[in-house]
Amino acid sequence: MYSTKDDKAKSHRDGLTSDCFLQYQGKKTVLSATEYQTIQEILTMIRKGIAFTIVSQNKYMTAEEAADFLNVSLAYLIQILDDGEIPYLKVENHRQVLTEDVVLYQQQRDKNRHQILQEFSQGLKEDGLYDLDYDEVNEIINS
Repeated sequence: MYSTKDDKAKSHRDGLTSDCFLQYQGKKTVLSATEYQTIQEILTMIRKGIAFTIVSQNKYMTAEEAADFLNVSLAYLIQILDDGEIPYLKVENHRQVLTEDVVLYQQQRDKNRHQILQEFSQGLKEDGLYDLDYDEVNEIINS
């Protein structure tokens, strides 16, 4: 796999081992343990049919790209930016946001949503409304 002892020593210094590699059409590419684990996670998601997006953490997105990524309208994203919830740069008349900041916002938003749903669900259980069907809920509302 290595053409010289120096190649082998360098690859071990870089965290690469001969145990992890990709091979396609006779060409081998040595992988670090981190690269191998990432590929394993991606393959697992593909096999389970889980949707995912791969984005570069060190690049900027346009406001339109960020809105698409967050699945919100451009107008709503501009409001989020203007409210200071996501930092941005303005280049001429265009807003640019770091991908990392958009991902962090998304994670915090999803965490907050999950907490609100948990609290709402707990309240329904405490009030004895969690297992009611539509007709029972409608009767309670209209009485």
